Amino acid sequence: MSLRDKMGMAWEAARNGKSPLLEYSKVYEMPQNDGLKVLNCFGRSFYFGVLLSSLAVSQLVTVPVVYDDPDVLFWRRVLVWYAFFNLVVNYGLTVFTTSFYTPGSLPTQVPNKLWTFCTSTEQYIPPRAHYCPLCRACVLKRDHHCFFVATCVGFFNQRYFIVLLLHVVWSSVYMLYLDINYLSIVYQSSFSSNWYNFILPITFFNWLLGYVTTTTAGVIIMVYLTLMSFFGGLGFFVCQIFVMLRGQTTREFWKGSRIYRTNLYDHVMSVFGPFWPLQLLIPLPFLRQRGDGVNWCTTKYV
Repeated sequence: MSLRDKMGMAWEAARNGKSPLLEYSKVYEMPQNDGLKVLNCFGRSFYFGVLLSSLAVSQLVTVPVVYDDPDVLFWRRVLVWYAFFNLVVNYGLTVFTTSFYTPGSLPTQVPNKLWTFCTSTEQYIPPRAHYCPLCRACVLKRDHHCFFVATCVGFFNQRYFIVLLLHVVWSSVYMLYLDINYLSIVYQSSFSSNWYNFILPITFFNWLLGYVTTTTAGVIIMVYLTLMSFFGGLGFFVCQIFVMLRGQTTREFWKGSRIYRTNLYDHVMSVFGPFWPLQLLIPLPFLRQRGDGVNWCTTKYV
């Protein structure tokens, strides 16, 4: 679409009483949004690809070899399914418990100076809310857009996102334990003098030459994928806990804003609500956190 066509659409919008800036920005942002949507698809595919692969490898390959005792084997299988349950349910709650601002549900005139006008949705939005061009909505207490869940992390789903990261971290550690012990039993120790056999290109050539079975090569690949999941999940988890305890969002941290801080207890209750230690163990969506994502107390920060 040429610049002349874009300006024509903006002029037509102005004649019809609409915002020419809004119409022009929609046209201008379309190629960029289409490119970022690919990252959404890739993030979801990577997450579920690693998740399902880890479940299959652990249940069919590593757990039966690492544990000989039938009783121990049973409970280790239960532990794997417990991790899988939390990783799926918390993922779903993060995606479907959106923090979107519903148009028309809040005043069309600014109630106080902390409210701002969103040119993309042409309405006033509460403090800490921001527009996401990928979600095409204003998000209450928007922290960031996560490509692995393909949605924005905001007021209502941040607690599920944090718990999801926690389970990604500990389950990755357990999967690494299973994979490394399995390789030590059926292949070789990763601490042996032939450690270079675990380098992916060398593993690939050994597999082509028949020195490594397909199962063993697959477990080695899972070690690399699990390491990526562990470091990625740990990094995001630490960042989320850090900004939560400071009463900030990631955006506010980078801007140096702390006007919404109160105290540590209120910060935790605003994200998790009551019985927060229990929510780390099992999803409790019927419990509500404190606040509504619209009204915020402010404090002057020096």
